[in-house]
Amino acid sequence: APAAPTNLVVDGFFGGPPDIRLTWTDNAVGEDGFRIERKASGGSFTEIGTVGSGITVYVDGGLTPNEPVSYRVRAYAGTVYSSYSNDDFAIPNP
Repeated sequence: APAAPTNLVVDGFFGGPPDIRLTWTDNAVGEDGFRIERKASGGSFTEIGTVGSGITVYVDGGLTPNEPVSYRVRAYAGTVYSSYSNDDFAIPNP
């Protein structure tokens, strides 16, 4: 399996509100990309997007201001997945 991404940082003050920017460290070699998951307060994680190999930034937009959201990321190669990154959260800027 690919190595898990690390150092996930979620920034709720990025760009126009209510956008959130995620950044992480790519530790995988030969991955096809990364899958991004989001969890609203009291909910469960759901996949919201993917990025290609070597990309370590994702912007999530159109969120509800002042409602906390958590994120996690994992690398994938075909149908094989890494462990998840650390979770991080932000409160979208109004």
